[in-house]
Amino acid sequence: MRWYFENTGASPTAMPKLLPGGELYFEAFWKLNGDRQIGVSVGPIPFVAIDRYADRMGFNSPREFSLLHRLVTAMDGVYLDHLHEKAKEDGGQPQTSGRNLTPDLFDAVF
Repeated sequence: MRWYFENTGASPTAMPKLLPGGELYFEAFWKLNGDRQIGVSVGPIPFVAIDRYADRMGFNSPREFSLLHRLVTAMDGVYLDHLHEKAKEDGGQPQTSGRNLTPDLFDAVF
């Protein structure tokens, strides 16, 4: 859970109540969050990212993997719904950086 608080800036009081062992899957979701594709909008966490995470973290049986996949996918669906609702509230405008695009920044990105 430390990872969640350090990387999201969330307050421990804002933490959802989890069943015992649930923090394992909650942490997996937040670690996998960075593997999603971002194009016109934010895409779902790819299956291959969940599969690699499961392999690396020792979710060896089909049952363990299935549970990990179902829980991460469910959390991801809620997260994506939240992002889409937030985008509607913001007038559907894409998020933009507060930084000006300098030649150095352009070169760093492209």
